[in-house]
Amino acid sequence: TWQELKDHLSVAGDLLYVKLFTTPMGQSKGCAVAEFSSSDQAKAALDRLNGSILRDKNIRILPDRDNKERMNANQQRRTNPDRFVKSDKRVFVFNLPRPMERDGLIRHMSSAGNVTYARIYVDEFGQPKGCGIVEFSTVGEAQAAIRSLNNSELDGRSIGVCQDE
Repeated sequence: TWQELKDHLSVAGDLLYVKLFTTPMGQSKGCAVAEFSSSDQAKAALDRLNGSILRDKNIRILPDRDNKERMNANQQRRTNPDRFVKSDKRVFVFNLPRPMERDGLIRHMSSAGNVTYARIYVDEFGQPKGCGIVEFSTVGEAQAAIRSLNNSELDGRSIGVCQDE
């Protein structure tokens, strides 16, 4: 569960954000994003928790490659007491073509509004998992993306776009 993952990761430091990806039925997709209050704490998580076990599963921890782009959003989360609350400005994008570059995803999603953040998830070998998240400037833009881009075609594939849960 989200709480179990949060508790497991918190031994490395102060968590600012934890997102566990789940299916529409609420089952874990086996990947998550966590943000610590400092780079030292994130490094401690890499050093201490990579390869650790949670619910009989081996936890693999990778650094976020898009860290510089998230600086403004991170600062807002630090000052927001509800920083663990999900953002209605984010959408989950799935069935992405492989390979898919982040810039291509941003170009496609920008038809619905101003994209402030985008990430394509990769496995432990750096290969794309075929899903990711996109954050827009406003809730309205995120809703427009769901309405207009769900089942849209991207590089010959029909992609899914739904509210990030």
